[in-house]
Amino acid sequence: MLDLRIKLDEKEQARADSVLGELADRAENIEGGLRNVGEAILQVTDVLFETQTDPQGRPWAPLALTTIMLRGGSGHILQVSGRLRRSASYNVAGNVLRVGLNAPPYDTVHQFGSTHEINAKPGGALKVPVVGNAGFGFVLRASVIVSIPARPIIGFGPRHEEASRDAIEDWLAVDGLGE
Repeated sequence: MLDLRIKLDEKEQARADSVLGELADRAENIEGGLRNVGEAILQVTDVLFETQTDPQGRPWAPLALTTIMLRGGSGHILQVSGRLRRSASYNVAGNVLRVGLNAPPYDTVHQFGSTHEINAKPGGALKVPVVGNAGFGFVLRASVIVSIPARPIIGFGPRHEEASRDAIEDWLAVDGLGE
């Protein structure tokens, strides 16, 4: 067994006590650290929108051809209005950090994907885009089944882990530590 002892002079002991005391104070109230992590995760979330990737770094499913035709081009996925991207937020309550999106129903649909039926109003019809040999056009239907692939945004991947670690290190940084 190794027995290691460090002898400090009075000045060094006072500095060590100060640094350890400040670290102990921070450890008692972690809300500040969680807020740092929340901000870091929001920055990573913004990068995911920019790179169009999920939290694990995998590319989102591409846009459907009909979506590209309706838009008049491909553009960025999930960013027509910017509402979904702007809705990313976090909340700290005690020792709990919650991160999410707040743009119903788009947040849930795009996070998990969805297949659902859309029905026309009674006596009406839906104008449904189609792409065929003759090109792009529309047909009228009483209902249509729409499938939207999952394009996860919220999660905890390698970028989140690194950003969280850096945020905690920054929060724990104490003047005089490491000198």
